[in-house]
Amino acid sequence: MMDSPSDIQLDHDPAGWAADLLARHGLEAGGLEPMAGWSNAIWASETHVVRIASGRFAGSLSHEAAVLRALAQVPCPRVTATGQAGEREWMIQTRLPGTNLMRLWPGLDLAERERAVRSLAQAMRAVHATPLAPDLREPPWRAAALRPGGDPSVALRVHPSHVRRLVAANRERGTAPDALLTAAAGFIEDRLACFAGDAEVLTHGDLAFANVIWDGTRAGLVDFESGGAAPIDRELDVLLRFLGAPEAFSPDAAPGSAAAYAPVLGWLRDAYPELFAHPALADRLAVYDALWELTQLMNYLSDHPRDTARRLAAILAGRAPWMTALAL
Repeated sequence: MMDSPSDIQLDHDPAGWAADLLARHGLEAGGLEPMAGWSNAIWASETHVVRIASGRFAGSLSHEAAVLRALAQVPCPRVTATGQAGEREWMIQTRLPGTNLMRLWPGLDLAERERAVRSLAQAMRAVHATPLAPDLREPPWRAAALRPGGDPSVALRVHPSHVRRLVAANRERGTAPDALLTAAAGFIEDRLACFAGDAEVLTHGDLAFANVIWDGTRAGLVDFESGGAAPIDRELDVLLRFLGAPEAFSPDAAPGSAAAYAPVLGWLRDAYPELFAHPALADRLAVYDALWELTQLMNYLSDHPRDTARRLAAILAGRAPWMTALAL
């Protein structure tokens, strides 16, 4: 932990706070600009990135820093410093060269798109080959969400064995018809045997293309707050959701832009076939997807653009869009 500017300054002048933080660590703030972030405020200079946690996901940046330090063989940011500003964590990390692949994708030709996906597969393999230390198994924010009194709306990407906790929390909040919640619980519990004996490795946990940095030669990975122990096919959960509805991940994505990502799964299956190897893959992916929607019901309800309850019902009926894309 290192010294940082005051949290009062952070509230009133976040750009100035980030520049001051970089200066205190002997780093230039040239070209400092805000970057998009879902759970963090992010300011980037030409060489470094300052990430400031919102506080909703307890211990997220300290966990991410530990994961990044373990990823010696992975193209990812390197941790420069971490600390606290009041109740909020911050981290300075190096900035990877390149641009996020979601932003670049429309302008890439087919050959470069394929190179980027194959490089992504190599980066994923390197993550999965990293020794899984005990302290990296579970992000602290997810563990806190599952404890008594925790907030289950942030219990994102939990193990299927926690389904009853999610269903009970939805019932308490009245998020969806009881018949739908009962059906979801039964659907997942009927498939728990598919997860018996899983081999768990260190995973990224949030593999949308916004978290892939492409420099024209190599794909790097950022945003490891969700990094932890899981079977490798859990990486397909977020990735399939992104490929099927990129507009849900970025307001800049044009309607119908999912068509531009159509070849991705074929390239990925060729480059990393183990991701798709489980004989019960369709059931496993359906469970992952249903678990996600159970948490999203507690965040967005029916006024979310994707209409979470309808999507959950479609998963239970075997009509999830990724089933067609994967020919499952």
